[in-house]
Parts: sequence; C-alpha cells; structure tokens
Amino acid sequence: MHPDLMYFQVAGNELWRIGVVFFILLVSFVVGRIAAYLMSRGAKLKEEAGEELTLAKLVLRSASGPVAFLIFAGALNIAFLFLRMSEPVRQTADTVVQLLISVGIAYFLYRLVDIGDY
Repeated sequence: MHPDLMYFQVAGNELWRIGVVFFILLVSFVVGRIAAYLMSRGAKLKEEAGEELTLAKLVLRSASGPVAFLIFAGALNIAFLFLRMSEPVRQTADTVVQLLISVGIAYFLYRLVDIGDY
C-alpha cells in the first residue's frame, strides 16, 4: 500500500479513521440483524406447538425490530469518537446520536402497543 495513502485527509481526518467508522457501522448492522433474528426466533420458539404466549415472548417479539436501530445508534456514537471534529460539529454529532437513541426508544414503546392486542 502506498504510504501517503494512509495519511490522505478528508475534512481533517485520515483515511484510516474514515475506514474505521465505516467498519464499525457495518459491524453494527450485522450485530443488530443477528440480535433481532435471535430475539424474534426466541419469541416464536414453541409457539407452533400451541403454547400460550407469555409476556416475555411478546416483549421479545416487540423489541426485535427496535434493537437493531438502537445498536446502530450506539455504534454511531462509538464511531464518532474516532473522527476529528471541531467542538460545534462534535456537539451537533452528539445531539444527532441522542436524537436517534430517543427515536429508537420511542419506536420500542410504539411496538409495545402490540402487547395490548393480546
């Protein structure tokens, strides 16, 4: 690899920092999808046998969607730590992450409304 390529800068950040950010986000997508799959699979376990749905299974089923979004928001917060940003940009990035976490929690609460149907 060309030595100057590692020190090539975009908006004051070296190329390796941007690569780390994209890698963290990619890993968060994969982990989020796996967690959502495991939660929904755990909620459906023994459901086919006619077993009564418990509250825990309903919560697992409802939380399987928002968990991937919340994992992404947390990973975005971690990824921003690797970037060099000015203080106003850092504050804006922190506000965006807080907003995404709030939306994820609201989405989780919205999905909990489905429990009342059962």
